[in-house]
Amino acid sequence: GARGQIQSKETMITAYNHFFDLYAAIRSYDSMIKAQEEVLPQATGDNRERVLGNIAGIKGQKARSIQQYNADAKKSYTIGQFRDWQLPYQIEEGK
Repeated sequence: GARGQIQSKETMITAYNHFFDLYAAIRSYDSMIKAQEEVLPQATGDNRERVLGNIAGIKGQKARSIQQYNADAKKSYTIGQFRDWQLPYQIEEGK
């Protein structure tokens, strides 16, 4: 029943892709933060506030993705067992 459903090819592929997608999103947020930080020194007034708001929002999205990744990785009986060995087991927030 449940074990067969967990071990199904569809579940394995979906879970495998889930971890890669989350990891890619986290790395993408890093690039987005870096791009905003690069324009920050030239930004003034309202533009500076907008850039700072963008950075805060992106960092929040990144933190949520890291928390989801880490929570799913800990689910060793279900989705966590299908995380590719090349991906980290856990991702530290703030890294």
